Amino acid sequence: MNAKDLIIDFINFAFAVVLIIFCILYFIIPGRMETASDLMNALVPISFFAIAFLIKIKISRYEYKVNKKNNTMDIVLNLSYLDKTILEVLIFAMPIVSLIIALAMDGKLTFSNIFQSLFSFLIFYFFYKYLFGKRVY
Repeated sequence: MNAKDLIIDFINFAFAVVLIIFCILYFIIPGRMETASDLMNALVPISFFAIAFLIKIKISRYEYKVNKKNNTMDIVLNLSYLDKTILEVLIFAMPIVSLIIALAMDGKLTFSNIFQSLFSFLIFYFFYKYLFGKRVY
């Protein structure tokens, strides 16, 4: 292990210790176990995506190291107008589909459902503009 790995391990250890101490002081001592239970129930779906994200980061880091060693750091995407059109349809249909699913599940649309759909649309749209704004003619 080099010094960089040791520092990262120490920071991870210190973060874990601080997190455990915070949980003990915030949840257990004052008697907020119901809040802790609600938090744990909310963390289950979030942890699924967090684990998938960490696995993807590990794979990407390995690919980065291999590409850096081979001196091939550029990624070239060959996209056609069909790909661009499919992406546009997905970007504009995704909020509508998410609102339809929310309507089917709850029977009504709330402000939070509309806000989540709008927020996800904006994220995808700005990424679309970023991706296709780098065109080379």
